[in-house]
Amino acid sequence: MTCKPRFKPAAYVLLGSFPLSIGQLAAAPLDLQQQVVTATRTAQTAQQSLAAVTVIDRERIERSQASSLPELLKQVPGVSLANNGGPGKSTSLFMRGTESDHVLVMIDGIKIGSVSGGGAALQDLPLELIERIEVVRGPRSSLYGSEAIGGVIQIFTRKGQGQGVKPFFSAGYGTHDTYTGSAGVSGGDGRGWYSLGVSGSDTDGINVKSADTSGYERDADGYRNLSATLSAGYRFDNGLELDANLLQAKSHNDYDSVNRARTSGFGANADGESRVFGTRARFSPLESWLVTLQAGRSEDKSDAYQDGQFYSRFDSRRDTFSWQNDIELAAGHTLILGADHQRDEVNGT
Repeated sequence: MTCKPRFKPAAYVLLGSFPLSIGQLAAAPLDLQQQVVTATRTAQTAQQSLAAVTVIDRERIERSQASSLPELLKQVPGVSLANNGGPGKSTSLFMRGTESDHVLVMIDGIKIGSVSGGGAALQDLPLELIERIEVVRGPRSSLYGSEAIGGVIQIFTRKGQGQGVKPFFSAGYGTHDTYTGSAGVSGGDGRGWYSLGVSGSDTDGINVKSADTSGYERDADGYRNLSATLSAGYRFDNGLELDANLLQAKSHNDYDSVNRARTSGFGANADGESRVFGTRARFSPLESWLVTLQAGRSEDKSDAYQDGQFYSRFDSRRDTFSWQNDIELAAGHTLILGADHQRDEVNGT
């Protein structure tokens, strides 16, 4: 077991046949005054932000007809991805030429990703349960720590908007016996809000590595995923705002792992699990002073099997806590003071 405590200061939709190109996604008209981003760890309009930011809201996610989160993100300028083959396979994201572990990925303000490898399991995150994505390109280490050398990707799950009960549902079918579906409900009354959603997918996949040239198995490498999100919050009369969120994704992945001598590695597969939990409190001791306390935990687990038996286990856990003070000195001038605490833990065979 390896533990690394660190302290840092801080000053899918239905399968579509015609996905939009990079130019189409980037060229979609936006009202920058209505696009609120958190590139500087404080909410501001995209017009005010000096960072290179791309905001993908729920409407744009549906319009893109992307069937997975990696498929959506590869449409963002400055972002490239590498995939090991087929749906659900390991995917690495590179931003502006930096390494895959130089991009910080957050879900509802909580850092996620493998503690040892550094990358996040983007292929397992359910696109249907995401409300908004902010992609900040360029170094943000002064605000978010050493993981943000290349940029930051903030993912926000669905939340109630205080406009009554609003259900959603989708179902899809595609080639290679691919089935997808999602359902959920969100709502609120202005003071309180909630959201609950589930999403699933199952596909036979494709034969990633040819048996004719490499000696691998003559089989399709399938993938299935079952995910759920739950969030709730409440705003009290005195201005105190409390909210909590949970996202869990479980996956089963088949892959090729036969050695050159064809003596082992048959029937290789892995069961993965990603879980993110976070809670936050916000209040204003003074009119110009906003205090935010946030704590969370992200877990990344994987059990691998081959030759009909257990092969290896890898578990990682990351606990984070942040204390942030936003002090408005004057119109358009905000002083940010706070501290972050992070503890990483790795267990495996």
